[in-house]
Amino acid sequence: MDTNFKRNGCKINYLDTIKGQEVEFYFFYLHEVIKIVCEVDLNLSRKEKIIIIPLWDIRVNQFTELRYGEQDFIDDVGTILSFLENSPKGEDFLYAAFDSFVFYHIKQFNRIVDTDLFRIIAEFILVTEALSRNKGISIPIMQRVEFTRLFINRVLNTVSQHLYITRYRKSTFGIEPYLEKYK
Repeated sequence: MDTNFKRNGCKINYLDTIKGQEVEFYFFYLHEVIKIVCEVDLNLSRKEKIIIIPLWDIRVNQFTELRYGEQDFIDDVGTILSFLENSPKGEDFLYAAFDSFVFYHIKQFNRIVDTDLFRIIAEFILVTEALSRNKGISIPIMQRVEFTRLFINRVLNTVSQHLYITRYRKSTFGIEPYLEKYK
């Protein structure tokens, strides 16, 4: 594969698989290249490709899927890698980078919605898995679940005053979402 990373520091390779289509994202990080593989949502009614990100959803206590725009995903992962690169090295560098990303998000939007938080956590876990794979380390499923819980607890302990929860109500137009401040 060519190592030309012109598109936001990312190279993309689409693969047709038995299950549908996958996309391989290659990001340059420090002195290595990391690979993140995601399924592609094949709903062709959208202009932008939508990727599927696995997510441990603590609300239902199981893995679910999150759909997100390809370019937004690339931008987020690039930002995550930048925060990882610039975080103090040591035992807690991953958590320092996570905290920085959450503060960055809050600075942009003056809040963090639970759905955004779950997406950010899922992206951090994908990046962590990719970095670990490069070192020959596999992250077991239960560790992903534990990462999710730890990240959520960090947000609840540090910036809960900025957290909003998505709720749903019936309206004349059907079911509509609304935000409720976390208490």
